[in-house]
Amino acid sequence: MNPQAPAFIKLMKHPVKFRMFLFFKLPSAFFSGVRLRDIDVKHSIVSVPYKWFSQNPFRSTYFASLGMAAEMSTGVLALAHIYKRQPAVSMLVLKVEGSFLKVGKT
Repeated sequence: MNPQAPAFIKLMKHPVKFRMFLFFKLPSAFFSGVRLRDIDVKHSIVSVPYKWFSQNPFRSTYFASLGMAAEMSTGVLALAHIYKRQPAVSMLVLKVEGSFLKVGKT
């Protein structure tokens, strides 16, 4: 495990810093409303709200929005493990698996 991973996780848990990260690095995720709900070194939970920007004309969520959230859940873990590595490490996500749950408002 990268000793800098907890510092990266702390950055990602900060709501303003996370939104700034999205705005500058992943603007489509920012505008879709993708949010990181929970993260630690072994798992992460990401959500995407059902709103105008993320729904298609058939009143369901665009798969692109769901795929973006699924990729973020795996990519953010990879980023945590390469954060501030020396020498610098590049990453490429090769496989993404996602479980999609519809959660209604209570």
